[in-house]
Amino acid sequence: MPSKFSNVFDSLVTRLASLYSDKTIIPYPYSLADNPHQFLVNGYGLKIGSGSNSDLTTDYSSAVDRNISVVLTREVYGFTGIKTNLNTQIKALFDDMYDLKNDLLDLSRVSPMFNGEAIEYDNDSGIEEVISGEQRFVSLEVFFSFDLTQEINQ
Repeated sequence: MPSKFSNVFDSLVTRLASLYSDKTIIPYPYSLADNPHQFLVNGYGLKIGSGSNSDLTTDYSSAVDRNISVVLTREVYGFTGIKTNLNTQIKALFDDMYDLKNDLLDLSRVSPMFNGEAIEYDNDSGIEEVISGEQRFVSLEVFFSFDLTQEINQ
C-alpha cells in the first residue's frame, strides 16, 4: 500500500502539470543554476523539504508535518541580451504563485486529490536571482506544509 506521502506527491505532480501546462519542468530544482538554461526560461519544479513529528493521533497512527515547495523561474537576460523587463517577470512570478496558492488551497479541488490531508501555505522566498553562464533568471519558491497521518502497521 502506498504511503500518504507517495499519494500526495503523485497528486502534486499531476496537479502542477495541469496548472502549469505552459511551463517546463525543471529537472533538478534543488540547484537551479545546475539545470540547462532552457528549463529555467519559464519553469517550475517540486522540492521535498524537511518533516517533523506531529502529535500521535491514535495508538496506531503517526502524523508528520512535511514541507514541500514549488520553485518558479523566469528568464530576464539571455544569449541575445535583455529578454524582458525585470519588473514584468517579477510580476509574472507572483501571478504564478497566486495561481498556485489558489489552486492548492481551494478545498473543492484539493480534498478529493489529497484524501483530506491538510495543506497550508507557509511563505515564499521572495525574488531571487539565478545566474547560469551568461544568462540571468529570477526565481520564487513557494512553501507549503502537509499534515500527513499514516497508519502504523502492527
